[in-house]
Amino acid sequence: MDYRTKKRDSQRAGEQTHTITIPEDRDTEQNAWTDCFLTSIDGTTSTQEGWWADSCSTVHITNDLSNISNLQLCVQVIATGAGPVFSTHIGTTTVQGINLIGVLVVPNFPRKIISTGDITSQGGRLSLGQKVGELTFQGRTIWLIAVGKLHRVEEEKAMTTDME
Repeated sequence: MDYRTKKRDSQRAGEQTHTITIPEDRDTEQNAWTDCFLTSIDGTTSTQEGWWADSCSTVHITNDLSNISNLQLCVQVIATGAGPVFSTHIGTTTVQGINLIGVLVVPNFPRKIISTGDITSQGGRLSLGQKVGELTFQGRTIWLIAVGKLHRVEEEKAMTTDME
């Protein structure tokens, strides 16, 4: 029995599980979430930089503790199309002025995920096009760039350069 199993079993009574649902009627290779989790844009399994908008995710996820405030230990099981993963911490972070609360830290996760469902359930707005999109919340707008079937959060510096 490894550490994660012991930790999970010891907290099973109070465990809260967040599920990322993958429709069973879709081919796994065509599912954007599975593509996101299993492979990067160049076909490797390396970690992708930056934040990505994900309409299938029910929670915000990061693989980096460095920008998380209000950090607390938190072991939770997160179901993904590639199988369960385990968080180590929970906290708060800000992405381009938007406060993300309840961000789960999963150290080996390949991407940083903004749950657009969480944002829109709190009054935010999501608009996606073939090439660009926008996520608006708390009076701020994050621009999204389509990369295959996924949308990457455009860096503020790149947005400023493009507008000049």
